[in-house]
Amino acid sequence: MGISHVLRGEEWLSSTPKHILLYNAFDFPLPKFAHLPLLVNADGSKLSKRSGDVRVEDYISKGYEPEALLNFVALMGMNHSRHGADEGKTGDKTTDVMTMEQMVSAFSIEVIGKHRSTMSQPKLVHLNQQHIARSLLSTDPAQVQPWIARARSILPCGAGKPEVSDAYVHRVLLAMKDRLHVFTDIKYLAEYFFTLPDLSSSEAREMRKNISDALYRRILESSRAILSELPDDETGYTRAKVAQGLKQVQDTDPETSSKQVMVALRHAITGRKIGPGMAETIEVLGKRRTLERIEAALQ
Repeated sequence: MGISHVLRGEEWLSSTPKHILLYNAFDFPLPKFAHLPLLVNADGSKLSKRSGDVRVEDYISKGYEPEALLNFVALMGMNHSRHGADEGKTGDKTTDVMTMEQMVSAFSIEVIGKHRSTMSQPKLVHLNQQHIARSLLSTDPAQVQPWIARARSILPCGAGKPEVSDAYVHRVLLAMKDRLHVFTDIKYLAEYFFTLPDLSSSEAREMRKNISDALYRRILESSRAILSELPDDETGYTRAKVAQGLKQVQDTDPETSSKQVMVALRHAITGRKIGPGMAETIEVLGKRRTLERIEAALQ
């Protein structure tokens, strides 16, 4: 039948003698048989629809990237320490994050694991996060542009907002890259880069409860004065220069802690408790957007 190798799950092992007899009975050339260990749940049970997501479509619908899924399955079946010396490595350190080309190059029968592999959701999340980050860091516009287009379809910065440049969207994606478990997380995590924060939300109100109105106003007024002095260009509104400015805000008021400065600014500028560092956030937003938000919070 032109079949040289038969690779199948270990549950077929008991049927192999019968299949060999059939090949011999028909006088067919006998292929090489290899039986692969199964993927199992954390409790050791076999994967099934009753135990959760098992189909590729299930994971794609949840936002996992195809290459990350392939990488995940490849690692579960591969004895990673034995794969190609030049593949999946950074310097002398083996990395689990591999491209399709690296996976193909690293594959051989010899590196297939001999033990059952347990599905690890945290591992899949990590790989997906790393694949997204690596793509966003690419210097190839052809690789980055699809991500920008996807972001525009999710965030309030679509084709109807030409004032929002691709370069700005890309800067936002780079700032959020380490926080995206799946790419659709960008909708909640980065929305404030494109719309004014909702300071009436429960999250924003919670941020304000430990900062008095007087202290909040003092911090914002000092920040406005210092940040407005920075040049609005590539050399002036950098993360390092902004960080220096924020330190100056604290230094001008000895009774104010750095934590209070950051919480007040994060509230005014983002309305969210969690996000990139404030210096990076302000660098991405730029001078105009930052000062507009501080001004709005002071009203």
